[in-house]
Amino acid sequence: MGLDSVQFIVSIEKYFSIQFANEAIEKVANISDLVNLLSKILGIENQNQQMIEDIKLQLAPYIDLNDNDFLFEQYQIDDFAFWAQIEKVTRLTCPIPSIQKNSSKNIFDKLTHYLAPKTTYDLKKITCNQYYEVICIANYKKLIQPQAIQNQYELYIGIAGILSEQMGIDPFEINPVKTFADDYGMD
Repeated sequence: MGLDSVQFIVSIEKYFSIQFANEAIEKVANISDLVNLLSKILGIENQNQQMIEDIKLQLAPYIDLNDNDFLFEQYQIDDFAFWAQIEKVTRLTCPIPSIQKNSSKNIFDKLTHYLAPKTTYDLKKITCNQYYEVICIANYKKLIQPQAIQNQYELYIGIAGILSEQMGIDPFEINPVKTFADDYGMD
């Protein structure tokens, strides 16, 4: 394990107040594996996604689309006043793909991201449901009480939030089956 992987695992352990056995963590390749491991350690079986339903309710007065509708085909990414109004009313960070910033502290990473940001997603294909999940990831500290985790979805959002925050990964890029090493560049 490289330094970034170790730092990430230590952050997960600290956030969820647990400690991984080395042999167990060595088998973790992606977020899904990490959620499963944490679920076993914490005894969580519930897969309820109430958090995302709560976000939908908060955004319903502003975003009038179905879960699988493509958000940015109906709403303009560069309508900053619209997105700012949603943030103001909901008090949630609502990330927009075109203005994502690399939060990495490494100057080379910041410069590379600024000069040639890379995405593996098509902005026009982001569904409302995917966007609600991105909002959960961006607001994980507000939405999750790490000492009172209710379900596996909260574990996923917490892990994804830490991954985005600590490694500077665009929350739109996060997917439970992408691998830490190959897809997120962690060693």
